[in-house]
Amino acid sequence: MSSKAVSSADVTLHLDLDGVIRQAIFADGVSPEAAGAWVGRRWSETVACEGREKIADMLDDARTLGVGGSRMVSQIFPNGEEVPVEYSTVRLGDSSGLIAIGRNQQARERDSWKLREIETRYRLLFDTSHDAIVALRCDGMLIIEANQAAIRALGLLAGQDFLPELASSEQEMFRAMLARVRKQGRAPGMVLHLGADHAGWMARAVSLGDDTQNFVLLQLSPISVRPPLRLDDIVQRLPDPFVVIDQDGTILRSNAAFLDLVQIGGQGTVLGQSIGRWMLQSGADLLAFLTAMCRQGHVRRFSTQLRGERSTEVPVEISAAYDNETEPGCIGLIIRDVSRCAAHGAQASKKTRKNVSKGNALLDALGELTGDISHTTLPALVRQAVGLMEKHFIETALEHAGGNRTATAELLGLSRQSLYIKLNRYGLDGGTVAVSDNEP
Repeated sequence: MSSKAVSSADVTLHLDLDGVIRQAIFADGVSPEAAGAWVGRRWSETVACEGREKIADMLDDARTLGVGGSRMVSQIFPNGEEVPVEYSTVRLGDSSGLIAIGRNQQARERDSWKLREIETRYRLLFDTSHDAIVALRCDGMLIIEANQAAIRALGLLAGQDFLPELASSEQEMFRAMLARVRKQGRAPGMVLHLGADHAGWMARAVSLGDDTQNFVLLQLSPISVRPPLRLDDIVQRLPDPFVVIDQDGTILRSNAAFLDLVQIGGQGTVLGQSIGRWMLQSGADLLAFLTAMCRQGHVRRFSTQLRGERSTEVPVEISAAYDNETEPGCIGLIIRDVSRCAAHGAQASKKTRKNVSKGNALLDALGELTGDISHTTLPALVRQAVGLMEKHFIETALEHAGGNRTATAELLGLSRQSLYIKLNRYGLDGGTVAVSDNEP
């Protein structure tokens, strides 16, 4: 039997009327073999000398009175360890013998110290926590105790009823939360609005005991509030021009991107001006824009041109909407410079037309071969068609590579020598396409 097991064991002894042990039971998993070493011995022989008189008194009391008073003796266990054990004795009947029940005092003292340590630790956490913490009695919602954070932030005091601190719409949900805590030990947190300003607090609760104690520890953490969104800063950093005008087109606000578009250095110069001042067709375009706004309440991709102070003309698209919260109503405009899109579209269109033209030339050349069917063999026609297509693809690859032969050979999967032969064959080494020997 291990020392650790003995130190934590309680003892139950079944004795005959003379105090001889008939059965010994040790708690906490002590082996029956170790307990069997006591069977057949007098109980008084298993304790230290100073405890034998106490054993005799307990046996006499149990035999004559039915119950023997509690006595503390130094119990000697089979492994030789002495442990203070408090015994009580009870008579089982006329001749059934006695029962002696012993409780390990060392284990009880250690448990007591552990409980005190836990209580001390709890008290430190309770008092030093930055969160508001209150101990509640579930049945009446009475605050048993509140830490300093709860007192400072919410004015919660011991003896105060917690439920009136909640909004009426939250009281039933809070009761349901506490019922779940009592049943399961804890519950998911919920948001409560407490205090004079009804600020949001995240509430979490854990049970402090069994159902008979009915206590709950409630932790309240303030919900962090984000700083208000500064729309002015966001509008100023927008890459697209943004303008606020009144119903007549007068500029009330603008961002830096709009000042760049109209080529003006300071916002003070544009405020109070009509936005039509910078429209290429100021009267007609502004009238059409305001009419559309009046009819629809918003405008999407209104096309016009703006002319800057240095006479630079830029095609733009305007999307706008009314701000109905102000009186009189204002109009917010987002202006998009589409000059780059237009240039890109024109370049793509030019490239497409060129590719179509080249494609048509290839089809025309292939069509001419069709007229030779009557006097040219099929293998010869195929070779000529392949040559036309090969020439077409080499020309296209040269254009993509900017005339660089090395890059063209890589695009086509050819060696440079093979490419030179084909360029010479089709007259492309100095003809329709500018060819460069420079490495990329």
